[in-house]
Amino acid sequence: MDSKNASRFTVLIMNVHKGLSPLHRHSTIYQLRQKMRSHYPDLLFLQELQQEHRGRSMRFDQWPLTELTHFLSEDFWQHWHYGKNAKYRDGHHGNALLSKHPQQKGNNYDISAYRFESRGLLHSITRLDGVDTPIHCFCVHLAFFERGRERQLEAIIGHIQHLAQDGHTIVAGDFNKSLLIDKRIAIFGSVNFDQRSLRLNFEISLIVYNVDFCAKLGKLIESYLAQSDYVDPQAWTKRPTWRRYLENAAHLTSPLL
Repeated sequence: MDSKNASRFTVLIMNVHKGLSPLHRHSTIYQLRQKMRSHYPDLLFLQELQQEHRGRSMRFDQWPLTELTHFLSEDFWQHWHYGKNAKYRDGHHGNALLSKHPQQKGNNYDISAYRFESRGLLHSITRLDGVDTPIHCFCVHLAFFERGRERQLEAIIGHIQHLAQDGHTIVAGDFNKSLLIDKRIAIFGSVNFDQRSLRLNFEISLIVYNVDFCAKLGKLIESYLAQSDYVDPQAWTKRPTWRRYLENAAHLTSPLL
């Protein structure tokens, strides 16, 4: 950065899960907005933002009448950028970037790895006060399965090299578990197995460029694999009926655990 005073800024990453609680029983969008504003970061990277849904206001008493980017950013973040990833009959959702600082809106690139997961890479360029060099911001939500994430990362790296080249870059979003790339880049995010994530949908993700850190993370992943049990597909399909019922019951009650 060109200015010491402007080199410090805050970033917050959150998967808002369409502003709904698990099983879509309650609206959480007002709670999420309060959480965002309590931190008031310079840059806010959002995933699964349901920009528009015509049925929400009829179902929930507390649901914004405006698009969610307007609702969340009003009087707090002067600049926002939204990229539509999935469209359906009643509306659409995608990624969004909210910023205190001016943004040059870029494109939203389709990086979907599967037909059942519509995922995008949202790009914008942010300029900090007193800093001549722009910051390329990429908001992303990676696929649930590892092979899909690998294909997406190849596409993301290609877009970054083309758009940002050697400039300052922030890649943030929901990365769905931990990843190691060439033993020198680590990406990991929340796994939503706690009451805060399940009830308030508050998530944090991080990307680290550090060889020593990646080596430690690699050993941790290896230790997890050493404690894991191999699941044979044929044995899995033949598991007892009582275990199937138990698994289904645990799945239904997981939001309360």
